[in-house]
Amino acid sequence: MSRLLEVYETMRKEAEAAEVQSNLKEMFSKYAETAESLLAEEYGKDYDVNDVASLANGLMVRDAEIVQEQEKVAEYDSIGRQLAHTYFENMKKEAAEKKEKKEKKESSKEEALEKIKADSKRGGE
Repeated sequence: MSRLLEVYETMRKEAEAAEVQSNLKEMFSKYAETAESLLAEEYGKDYDVNDVASLANGLMVRDAEIVQEQEKVAEYDSIGRQLAHTYFENMKKEAAEKKEKKEKKESSKEEALEKIKADSKRGGE
């Protein structure tokens, strides 16, 4: 039974590798086609396979850099949103604390006034 599982696992890995290889081949073909069309547009027939390979490689590197920059921007955006959310929550908390302090202060003033009024009524009696 374990031999059967090993064979299955090997077949699965080979299939995944074949799929990855197929996807890479397709991607490289598209870059090569793009490079060849750009070179033909610019130079007519005055280029060779090395020129196509070089330009295709440059296009792939450029696209990889663009993806990396987009990922950085997305990461910075996420961090910025988290910071803004935290700041906003802290501001709400501070506002609630200030309001509570103000209410306590007003309440204690009112209690003091009531006490003074009560004392003055008792003193006037």
